[in-house]
Amino acid sequence: PITDRLADLLISDDVIYQWKTDIYGNEYALFKSSYPNRRTNEQITSQLLKAPNQNITTKTSVASAELFSQTHTAYYDYQLSGFTTTYENKAIGTTEKSVYDKRAQTGYVYFRDVYSSTISPLSSSLSGVFIKYPSSVITEINSSVVSLDIIEDYILIETPNYIIIDKVKYDLSTSIVTSDLIKPIILSGGDDPSFCKFANWWYDEEDRFILVTKTSIHPYLSASNYKIVYPEVYKFDLNTHNMTDMFTLKTLVSADTVLSSHKDSYNTLKDSLMAISTYSGTVSGSPPLTDLQTNILSIDTPQLYYNRPDRTISITFFGTDDAREKGLYNIYLNTLDQSKYTLRQATFFRHQSHCDSYHVDHFNVNSDT
Repeated sequence: PITDRLADLLISDDVIYQWKTDIYGNEYALFKSSYPNRRTNEQITSQLLKAPNQNITTKTSVASAELFSQTHTAYYDYQLSGFTTTYENKAIGTTEKSVYDKRAQTGYVYFRDVYSSTISPLSSSLSGVFIKYPSSVITEINSSVVSLDIIEDYILIETPNYIIIDKVKYDLSTSIVTSDLIKPIILSGGDDPSFCKFANWWYDEEDRFILVTKTSIHPYLSASNYKIVYPEVYKFDLNTHNMTDMFTLKTLVSADTVLSSHKDSYNTLKDSLMAISTYSGTVSGSPPLTDLQTNILSIDTPQLYYNRPDRTISITFFGTDDAREKGLYNIYLNTLDQSKYTLRQATFFRHQSHCDSYHVDHFNVNSDT
């Protein structure tokens, strides 16, 4: 029937950012509006009632010739006449997004059943999986997805405020999708979006666990140069389905220790993290008041890397200060103890002027190369 064939089509100006497949053969696609409107010269001037334009020699948009300026993708003036098409002006924008900006942009997920070519949004196709989650989480799952991953039959979704992990159960006879987990697995972000950000997750196939990480800012002295930005690492065990604190403020103190105030927990972090509190230069201890300080106002998205032979996790992210200069956080964790991770090294590299990029005009022309 024509209605079934129309259901197979997904007509959209958005593009596929991620495409995943689970162990059953079902497909998941994350769509994002990451490309600007492309208009021909006639569309720009609203001259649509004319003969078709099939020019493949003249380009509407050309790359910028200015040094270090943003480039624009060139495309051809190619359109049908105004009698057969109409131009829809969508508010997507005219600026192309960088790879970094595309990663942070939100989108929506579509699902395609392995035994059917019908495509449907996640809100309807996997409603039985996410029914146990709070409404605020469901809203972001349905319309504000940042990143998507499928590991075996586990689905991982990152939204602006949550990381969600669930196990998909697919009935081959009825094609009904439900959850194989009783309780929801949610990692919440934080109240300050400038410092509280999710890192990439890490899947350990041999030991069957997934690491999820976020950064946090301690409330004590958070408005000063002595603020502490630190990572929190959690492990989701694929065998037991338990989420465990691996490196958090909770793991840095003994079970019988009572932190009665923000100052006590701040000092615990300061001593444990070697005072990575935006200290100028490489941090190796408590920053003296006489030294120049760096006031970090925001951080970029952190990245997590796992060196399995060395049993070391590296968490790296840039911080931007009030002078718009960058500083680099490097935090290394020892993973030999799988009950909790310990700090191996923590450094903060402050921006140095001799590391600045040079203008390309300063380089001599090499006629040989």
